[in-house]
Amino acid sequence: MRKELPTIIAKELKRVFSDKRLVFTSLIMPGLILALMYSMIGQLVGKMVTDTETHQPVIIVENLPTSLSPYMEGFDLAPADTDMDTAKEQIRSGDLDMLLIFDQDFDQAVTNYEGGALPEVQIYYNPSEDFSQSAYYKVDEVLNQYKQDILANRLGGETYTEVFASNKVETYNEQKASGRMLGMLLPLLITMFLFAGAMQLGIDSIAGEKERGTMANLLLAPIPRRTIAFGKIISLGVVAIISACSSFLGIVLSLPLSGAMFTGGGDVSLSLSFSPLQIIQLIILMITLTGVFVGIICTLSVYAKSVKEAGTTIMPAYLVVMFCGLIPMFSQATPEFSQYLVPIYGSILALKALLVGELTTLNWVVCCVINLAIAGVFGVIAGKLFDSEKVMFGV
Repeated sequence: MRKELPTIIAKELKRVFSDKRLVFTSLIMPGLILALMYSMIGQLVGKMVTDTETHQPVIIVENLPTSLSPYMEGFDLAPADTDMDTAKEQIRSGDLDMLLIFDQDFDQAVTNYEGGALPEVQIYYNPSEDFSQSAYYKVDEVLNQYKQDILANRLGGETYTEVFASNKVETYNEQKASGRMLGMLLPLLITMFLFAGAMQLGIDSIAGEKERGTMANLLLAPIPRRTIAFGKIISLGVVAIISACSSFLGIVLSLPLSGAMFTGGGDVSLSLSFSPLQIIQLIILMITLTGVFVGIICTLSVYAKSVKEAGTTIMPAYLVVMFCGLIPMFSQATPEFSQYLVPIYGSILALKALLVGELTTLNWVVCCVINLAIAGVFGVIAGKLFDSEKVMFGV
């Protein structure tokens, strides 16, 4: 077995890397597409945020108080001669950003107020429209300042409206903040890339050869079948890792242009920087997780008689993996140690923790050991399935 195994691995790798079209579509193209796609999405999101921030809100104001006029100079005030029902419908359709309706004699009511019902301003806006939502925040800020100035006049000066001073000072670890943003999505993407890369080639390597009849010729050779199984699993794992690294590199290269997609247009810049130890941890974690995926894919592919059947059989497993990757996206709580013991899910948590620099050595070792154990179990199962005449030849 020791002599034939390198030969089988070399044969499988040669089959992949000698096909230029397969190398491009499976190893190079995913990274290029992701780099272009995320860069484009990041630029579009950034443009959308900029357009919203620079947009001059279109507002209809009815009974605009004289004292408020100076505060509204930065807004595009439409004539107040439009029917109110029509104005509200324009807000719903997005043609108008906001409608403000002040009480009659608002200034006088505010000046003479001595208790009882407060003078009112009704604000109509559409929270489903970005421009209208932005207009609301801007107008709300203006109205709050207007309210503070009125209180200052009543009390005899601005100092009487202040109870205490608060200074906002932003202080954070840039790498950790960047890692938290990327940690919401990257673990899911890395997991999907690992599984998808292994699935595409694994189905063709086993179910495809069974369908074409070449698997039967290989099994009749004077080579232990388990050697064939292990050779295919190892070579498939190597190709899957390369494919995932290509996709991961594409995302990293797109970060300078796709930052707005992860931050929502925020000021925090995105960057990935790992220490040598973290790089080693990431590589080993990806390799062991790939072993799990390759084991699952190869085991399920052995049962299939065709590529189509294999794809249908593996798809539920792919959906489970995606679900495991989605859960950490919506949780910011620190995972318990027991969660790292859950197969696949624990490794995804470890990837997320690694991005923010919070992965402990114990949790990393536990995830890698569990992955190796599961990969070994699936490898043994796949080897036994290769020994089965009924499974391999359908007899």
